[in-house]
Amino acid sequence: MKIYISGKITGLPENEVAEKFKKAADVIRAKGHEPVSPPEFVTHYEGKTWADYMVECLDVLKTCDALLSLDDANESNGAICEYWFAQGCGIKWFEDINEIPTV
Repeated sequence: MKIYISGKITGLPENEVAEKFKKAADVIRAKGHEPVSPPEFVTHYEGKTWADYMVECLDVLKTCDALLSLDDANESNGAICEYWFAQGCGIKWFEDINEIPTV
């Protein structure tokens, strides 16, 4: 299963974001699934807006089988958008990483 990781990014130090998403990706991988982590695929360029980032993320999310919301997802407008987008598309949602089955 391809699992998109969703959580707060904006306003956090880059190293904290990288560590948090890597930890979740490692657990997903250990359970036999494919993690999809925004810090690993988003492109950065001068003048890129929050909406530009969201379009990029939602384009990737729609190719996934499930969405994992990290503990701080409810503090992020982007993660909230990803949740509602996933719900509208019928993408499975995991509220806790422990809910993800091992294959």
